[in-house]
Amino acid sequence: MKQTLFFLSIVSVFLTVRPLVASEPLIFSTFQSASVADDLSEAVLREAYKRIGLQIVVKKFPAKRALLMANNGRTDGELFRIIGTEKHCPNLIRIPVPIIFFKGSVFTKNTDFPVKGWDSLKPYKIGIVRGIQFSDAPTKQMKRYDFNLIEELFKSLDKGLIDIALYAHLDGLVFIKNHFKGSGMRVLEPPLVELPLYNYLHKKHKKLVPKITSVLQKMEQEGMIQKIVQETEAKILQK
Repeated sequence: MKQTLFFLSIVSVFLTVRPLVASEPLIFSTFQSASVADDLSEAVLREAYKRIGLQIVVKKFPAKRALLMANNGRTDGELFRIIGTEKHCPNLIRIPVPIIFFKGSVFTKNTDFPVKGWDSLKPYKIGIVRGIQFSDAPTKQMKRYDFNLIEELFKSLDKGLIDIALYAHLDGLVFIKNHFKGSGMRVLEPPLVELPLYNYLHKKHKKLVPKITSVLQKMEQEGMIQKIVQETEAKILQK
């Protein structure tokens, strides 16, 4: 009898702790790209969710499909999106602490000028990549050239076919380093655009929202988010 009770107590303990050990990782969808934002946000969130005992897995899909899968609950949320995404995707809950900031910048080779908002670009021949939202609408009435690929954009800047190129700050720096090193192309400061990006959870995980919000707030206060971003950026630029 004593052996039976002992066995049952062991089984009871095993069943109690098993869900904690075997907890499933959270799957976050994001859009297919070679964007540095993916690496930065994943690094920050990996540390944040680790602090509440969870692992994360990132899966990439076409942009619209990624958001649809997150909103429908086929993934556990969206890795990062801009504020306001929840208006179009009512099943997603925004974690109200920015994880990274998107910077849209001006790249140049032979043209120097103080960047003071969109109006300061008007005298110049501007290049953008089709589908990049931050640079599309504000430049529609300017002398603008549209390209399908980042390679075409920076090749045209290198050859002097355009005066300036608009692209994501760190992605542009990485591309120049890898493909046009020594060309003289560089970024002008300050960035044209700086937008906070947020992690989104599906409403089925609403109980996690206060926990992960608290963790990210603490990481922000500690300077940990900035530290992770800076270290990840440095690794990317060293590759």
